[in-house]
Amino acid sequence: FGPSAERPLRDAIVAAQAAGGTLLRDSGTVGAHLPLLGTLRELRQAGDRVESFEAVLSGTLSFVLGSVQQGEALSAAVQGAVALGFAEPNPARDLSGEDAARKLVIMLRALGHDVDFADIERVALVEPGLVDGVEAARFPAVLREMDETWRARTAIADARRERWVYRATYAHGRARVAPERIALEHPFARLAPCENALILRSKYYAAAPLTIAGPGAGIDLTATAVFADLLDAARLHAAAPTPELAAAAA
Repeated sequence: FGPSAERPLRDAIVAAQAAGGTLLRDSGTVGAHLPLLGTLRELRQAGDRVESFEAVLSGTLSFVLGSVQQGEALSAAVQGAVALGFAEPNPARDLSGEDAARKLVIMLRALGHDVDFADIERVALVEPGLVDGVEAARFPAVLREMDETWRARTAIADARRERWVYRATYAHGRARVAPERIALEHPFARLAPCENALILRSKYYAAAPLTIAGPGAGIDLTATAVFADLLDAARLHAAAPTPELAAAAA
């Protein structure tokens, strides 16, 4: 999507905005209707310095891994995500981690970092070679090849009192998205399937981290974010009343 586009396209979009006096609103691109991007931009404008953060950014992978951790097969969990509208009919981009990585790019740019998609270290949930070019109808059969692997991984996690999440991290200038095991005591381990979350540490939030969490996918929530952006743009572009209209209103 545009906000995570490579630098040449990103710069062209910014230049077009400046030349045309237009607005680009993107709150629905990360976390559906969660106040993630607005919060990051406000912290930057207020002079805060974000040292590090970790996040669960893919509602699709949150749902899939949450379902798998509860005993469902990977292939069935992906089918369930598609059926509920939490994933595209062809979820290859989600499973490769591309969607989460692009969301991480958008967040880092909101903080003022000049990063590109290629700067994000990305570990796929399902190897791209397994799903690239596969038609949506064949996805369940292809993913069944990974069902036993993920059953074994979740069994190991259960034995170690851990849980699998697809985590985005930023620290010391390094940005990464990857499936990782976390302790059951970690806040991310308590997330419901489909939930997104951000835990952020900064100059202002040194004593305790800033935490934002809630549902991060779904048609209704995303549409609400887009509609809110449209209303915001309409308000900013509303024409000032003419003297005649002002007089009539008086």
